[in-house]
Amino acid sequence: MTQKTSLKLMAGMTVAALGLSACATTELQDITAPPIESKIISKVPVQKVVTLEARTFAYGEDGKRAELVGIPCKLRNEMFRTAYQTPANVKLPVYGAETTELDLKCSYKGETKVKTVEVRNLTRENISKSGSQHGMLGVLIASGVAAAHGNRPNDDYSYRPPFFT
Repeated sequence: MTQKTSLKLMAGMTVAALGLSACATTELQDITAPPIESKIISKVPVQKVVTLEARTFAYGEDGKRAELVGIPCKLRNEMFRTAYQTPANVKLPVYGAETTELDLKCSYKGETKVKTVEVRNLTRENISKSGSQHGMLGVLIASGVAAAHGNRPNDDYSYRPPFFT
């Protein structure tokens, strides 16, 4: 890529399985470094730790997406923070119902992009998905059950994969 190439930075943190399917048309770099640990700055108990792939991509004028290597990123909220260079596996603490959004900042060619990484309630997502096996009526019933379920302390939480465009 040249200086004249207009690039859009896209940073992605994806669960390994999602990363492979979401980036199927882009050749992904191997992640050879050990996972990056987060620095916990809160006394809230950690429920579990998830490992997410952190990757950055750019689109060229030709519309093709390419993975960028060595892009510095920071990920933080009021409970923890971490810094890494993409691509990387990043270990993130999850605090159950106390899990909050993350701020993701990545810098490329002097420009910093910022994105909010939302929390996922995997339990509600699984309830919603379960209805798809039973047709439209099943989807409607499962969606209603998931909405009524709300966010409960014993639910399984994680983070959504963010994308910059």
